[in-house]
Amino acid sequence: MNLIAHDRAYSLFPRATFIKRTGVTFGNSGRLESVTKAYNKYMMRNFKISRDPLPPSSRNPLLVYGDRWIGDRQSWTIALDTAGVTIPYWVKEANDYLGLPLLACQGFSVRNTQPRQPTVQNPAPKHYQNGDVLLTFELVCCTILRLPLVLPISDSPSRSYMWPRSTSYPVMYSFMIRQQRFEEEKVGDAFSRRTLRPETVPGWQFWDAEVLQYVHREYTARTGTPTICL
Repeated sequence: MNLIAHDRAYSLFPRATFIKRTGVTFGNSGRLESVTKAYNKYMMRNFKISRDPLPPSSRNPLLVYGDRWIGDRQSWTIALDTAGVTIPYWVKEANDYLGLPLLACQGFSVRNTQPRQPTVQNPAPKHYQNGDVLLTFELVCCTILRLPLVLPISDSPSRSYMWPRSTSYPVMYSFMIRQQRFEEEKVGDAFSRRTLRPETVPGWQFWDAEVLQYVHREYTARTGTPTICL
């Protein structure tokens, strides 16, 4: 799992990728043709794809269960030369406001799921290989956000695209709903739900940085661990 932004390159599992050259499947994903092609691509590059999680080392685990954030201490992050790169003003505005790149506020949860057992985030070592690896996250899309958010969650992911039903960030969702309604009332007929392109509406304002403040506050209160959003 590697990605490149305009200013940084990220590897979310660098030891497994660059040292062990191995990966693990997520459930029964081998039935998908696109995933089979991905398997073949990496096997041609001398990667080994494991069906089950490999036993971890106490000093150098390949896969750690729990919540992850892009660019956290388990990631490998490389800063890129941005000379000559035009950065949209709203990205620069959000980065300056947060003091961190926007991608650092995107995350997911790595869990272990076993038959007839509750999904757990940190199984005991003797049960490490029992069950499948499961990635869970909440995709948050709203017209007051310039970019969707991908967040780690403590409950099951919802099937709602525009308004997720996760109970992990209730105050954030409440703010988003009220603020979206206010923005629609403020601009009146200039906004059309059919287009869902508020960036073309004069007077429409975005609230990415403020929403991330709620993410940080609620995540910290729920887990006792601060995010790297702030």
